Amino acid sequence: MFSAVPVSAATAKEQSGYNQKTKLKNPDDFSWDNASVYFLLTDRFCNGNTSNDHSYGRATNSSGQPLSGWDTAPGTFHGGDFAGITKKINEGYFDKLGVDAIWLSAPYEQIHGYVDSGAGFAHYSYHGYYVLDYTETDANFGTKQEFKTMVDSAHKHGIRIVMDIVMNHAGYNTVKDMETYNYGTLPPGFDAPYIYYWNSATLKSEAAWPGKPMKKFQDNIWKISFPKEFDMCIFSNSGGKTNDLTIPGDNQIFDGSGWTAYTE
Repeated sequence: MFSAVPVSAATAKEQSGYNQKTKLKNPDDFSWDNASVYFLLTDRFCNGNTSNDHSYGRATNSSGQPLSGWDTAPGTFHGGDFAGITKKINEGYFDKLGVDAIWLSAPYEQIHGYVDSGAGFAHYSYHGYYVLDYTETDANFGTKQEFKTMVDSAHKHGIRIVMDIVMNHAGYNTVKDMETYNYGTLPPGFDAPYIYYWNSATLKSEAAWPGKPMKKFQDNIWKISFPKEFDMCIFSNSGGKTNDLTIPGDNQIFDGSGWTAYTE
């Protein structure tokens, strides 16, 4: 024999408690039994402190100004930080979702420069997997105090923080970091390229090499000073191969078809 329950009543009952997190009276009462874990990439979650968006000179031009599209390009830092996570915790965002724990992407200091994505764009370590220093937080994510504030705020809401720990590898060498910290080498066989400056808006060009010699940093790394009116370089080696590369900003690496250059 079956008993009928009005649909409206059942729905109302379900909705009243749907995903609502019961706030713990005592944080020590937390239990991992059937806990709901929310994974997030700090950089892609919420920007709570815009002053740290371009730490270490990331995604800026030679004047220190943010590059156009820095917060939408696929491989750049977009601004998310510990302060943004704290803001969402205090707003009750995670409570309303019924979240018991936040699994946080690696918070350590990342390589300052970027690597070649292999797909035509600069790849910064916004995801936290190219660690430079395990003893410091990355300035783009925030300070140690901001991290502590985030953890303390989560605990007040009965939420635990799970840190992503990347121990099986560190970050890649970038020319920016290699020069800053005086380490690393690049493979031999580099040939100095011919370089032309190019303005994609005015179609203006200007030879940079050999008419304007570049400064040699190491055996296979060259520094180039880019005039502000140009936004692209055309690289051509002695074999006639060419490659067009947009300028991502000051103190950045250019990789392409067998050569590497570094802006000054």
